[in-house]
Amino acid sequence: MKNKMLSFVLTLTLFLCMIASGAAFADDTIVCNNGILKEMPSRLHQKLFNASVNVGTNRGIKLLQQSLRSFDRGSVVVDGRMGPITRNAMCGLSEQALIDRYCKEQLNFYEGIIKRKPSQAKYRRGWTNRAMWQPEK
Repeated sequence: MKNKMLSFVLTLTLFLCMIASGAAFADDTIVCNNGILKEMPSRLHQKLFNASVNVGTNRGIKLLQQSLRSFDRGSVVVDGRMGPITRNAMCGLSEQALIDRYCKEQLNFYEGIIKRKPSQAKYRRGWTNRAMWQPEK
């Protein structure tokens, strides 16, 4: 029961962050030139960097790839490499929606650690704060 309640609270927190950020209302589509992403959007780049400091570069990119797969970008392989398929899969997506999904994937990663090793639950609050952090607009 405690885990279900915690899951509900975390989901509600993510939802409220999405509303507060205006994710459903902003036109922040990631623009590409002929389907090729030249430069990662600044806020997404900051989120990826922030996560990678804590979980490592490879895992940070895997979280991004998992996020992209949730948008039906099925060609993306979760391999931890920032190749052209991963970069170009961001084309046409809302930057805010992708950041929101990244937050959820990062939170799920931390919850997985706690599930496998309950002694790590003492870090939950800090990990949740890190996972839910979003760069300013």
